[in-house]
Amino acid sequence: MIITGDDQFEISALQSYLGQQFEMKGLSMLHYFLGLEVSQDSTGYYLSPAKYASDLLSRVGITD
Repeated sequence: MIITGDDQFEISALQSYLGQQFEMKGLSMLHYFLGLEVSQDSTGYYLSPAKYASDLLSRVGITD
């Protein structure tokens, strides 16, 4: 599950609540999701399909 937002207090409260209902563990920052590269800056999140496309091309044997 990915939990994100701009209010750290609310994120922590949600994680605490969910942690009481389910076994959860916190992980580091999100870097890849469903084959997409995820990056973040102060204006938002960005998804790049470059790694997914590269992996797909490698899988079908169309690489340099």
